[in-house]
Amino acid sequence: KMSSPCYYSVDHSYFLNKAAKRRYPSLHALAPLNRIPGMINLAGGLPNPAAFPFSSFSFTTSSGEVLSLSPDNMYNSLQYTETQGLPKLLEWIWDYTCRMHKFTEEKKSLYDVCVTTGSQDALSKAFEAFLDEGDCLLIESPSYASGLSACRPTGCHLVPMPIDGDGIIPYALEEILEMWHDTPHENHGNPFPKVMYVIPTGQNPSGATLTIERKKEIYRICQRFNILILEDDPYWLVELGPWTDNNKDMKGANDDDGNDGDDAPFI
Repeated sequence: KMSSPCYYSVDHSYFLNKAAKRRYPSLHALAPLNRIPGMINLAGGLPNPAAFPFSSFSFTTSSGEVLSLSPDNMYNSLQYTETQGLPKLLEWIWDYTCRMHKFTEEKKSLYDVCVTTGSQDALSKAFEAFLDEGDCLLIESPSYASGLSACRPTGCHLVPMPIDGDGIIPYALEEILEMWHDTPHENHGNPFPKVMYVIPTGQNPSGATLTIERKKEIYRICQRFNILILEDDPYWLVELGPWTDNNKDMKGANDDDGNDGDDAPFI
């Protein structure tokens, strides 16, 4: 009988670069306290809501539906808030994510949500948190032009992973990692990679989509070599045919095989 997956919290501090390890929460970390009734915050320089130039907002969609922001929502949208994003938006995204990925209560405790101003902002923040100058980043060849632009300022070395019509070729990836310290090659002497950047669905620019079998194999390889998977998957919900289980993300690909909890870190 196949056992149920066992999940455990991963310590991501190993993957953080020197600058990220020196960061501490700002005054925005106190923002949740501002929602306590009667709380008066004298620390954050919050503007008086009476000075806001807008009291409400509405717009009409192409279908004719009119959507409106109430004065309370307008106030919350214009005021300083938590670093992760507006609480109600975070709540909706988290609920949606849990339903789409079928998170159990145990699994929910291991994840969190942060809103960014688009993928470029998210990629820049991730690369700047994980990569020091001279570090190596595993990346598909070819890869997303804007992703390359986001990682270049870190001064990292790009290590191309061969792909075909089904995405990253697992045996080629494993060979790169196995031979890293053994024989002289273009990566010899460079730090061993700790992060892999991958676009699993409709890879840009090749259009390749990883099969569920390859996702499992790549996940196994990242477990073996302790490599963090940075998954950029804007097309996860885009399907030309019926919805299939192949739309699982890299993490979900590992949940059906009786995994004992030896999970690779995943962002």
